[in-house]
Amino acid sequence: MKIYLWGILILALCLGVLNYRRFVPKHRALGGRSYKVDRKEMAIDTGKHVLRGQLLIPRTGKEKLPTVIISHGLNSNGKNTKTMVGQSLAMSGFQVYCFDFWGGSLHSRSGGKMEDMTVMTEKADLHAVIDHILALPTTDPTALFLLGESQGGLVTALTAAERPGDIRALVEYYPALCIPDDARRRHPDPDHIPPKEHLGPSLLGAAYTTSVYDLDPFDVISLYQGPVLILHGDQDRIVDISYGKRAAETYAHAEFVCLPGEIHGFTAPGKEKAALLSYEFLTRVMENDGRTEILTIHALLGKASMRHEGLYNIMTIPFTGQADSRYFRGTIQPGAADVQKRRLHLPVRFVADYTLKGTDLEGQACTIHIVNVFEGGKWQPTIRTDSQALSFLQSSSLRAVLQGHKDQLTVRIFAKTD
Repeated sequence: MKIYLWGILILALCLGVLNYRRFVPKHRALGGRSYKVDRKEMAIDTGKHVLRGQLLIPRTGKEKLPTVIISHGLNSNGKNTKTMVGQSLAMSGFQVYCFDFWGGSLHSRSGGKMEDMTVMTEKADLHAVIDHILALPTTDPTALFLLGESQGGLVTALTAAERPGDIRALVEYYPALCIPDDARRRHPDPDHIPPKEHLGPSLLGAAYTTSVYDLDPFDVISLYQGPVLILHGDQDRIVDISYGKRAAETYAHAEFVCLPGEIHGFTAPGKEKAALLSYEFLTRVMENDGRTEILTIHALLGKASMRHEGLYNIMTIPFTGQADSRYFRGTIQPGAADVQKRRLHLPVRFVADYTLKGTDLEGQACTIHIVNVFEGGKWQPTIRTDSQALSFLQSSSLRAVLQGHKDQLTVRIFAKTD
């Protein structure tokens, strides 16, 4: 009987661990090096209340560190954001601050009641956090980034619009720019907003609704002119993906990545992908060398075929898709393929060879032939085109960034335009 009970207990523990790992990924370094991280409890006095959070400081040997402030969503907390992406960014060389908004959850470490919290109180909190973090001796003030998820994404976007000179770039996960629309849908008559209402387990006050009732978030966020990365799952049932797409169209310099199959909050694989994409984006921003995104290519991967050459595996992956940017719009022509050469499971050389057909920025019909080679840990594209307007790409030093999830891939090609 005891053996039977122990077996049930062990099985329950294993199932619990498996379910936990469905939504909570293991944190890991995202670049070529992993840094040890010091953790420091940090309280920030806003003048009205005290915010509590944790500062993650990587041991990089640098006096000043690029820094990311992470804002959690409704009824979440800083511990969740630290687990979601914060620890991985810290291990990768970023100083990270994860904190609890005042009244931001049922059990906020910063205190406060949810019925007294609004998007605007959280915006004020984030302003106070930015001021405090900028004053730290370990913060590089030229490399301060904001990352927000869900309601924290809306708060992040609104805050950055009010102090664009302080924020180098934004990362937004499924930003809840729907909150004002949701408020108006729940209460078509602004004169009959109840003093309190439940949204799920959260008991919110009337001010939560009235403070955003007349807000057009897209009009506000357009004031931020820096680079933005937006990640959104196409199975999000809380914040429709159309809000993330519209935000990307609103910003002057935004990248939008759809994570197919991902829900609101992301599963563990989605969080791992989001962390990696965030790291690559932030690193790219810090390495900015004046290049502009010229081509944005959305590829759909087909069924792969495999052959063997001695110790090497050669995989061929056909793909189709479209290109859409202000410099060129068109489609990938038949015959496009990515040929991957691997020794065991280690990549040796990948070559994506394909042709685009469409119109350039001057409306002229043209073709673009791209050969994108992955070797030595980076992608190196070369281009040939019959477009006079895009002929500079044939002699320009190009960079390529690949972002993908499952069978979809976005290729971004950057070049100097002067």
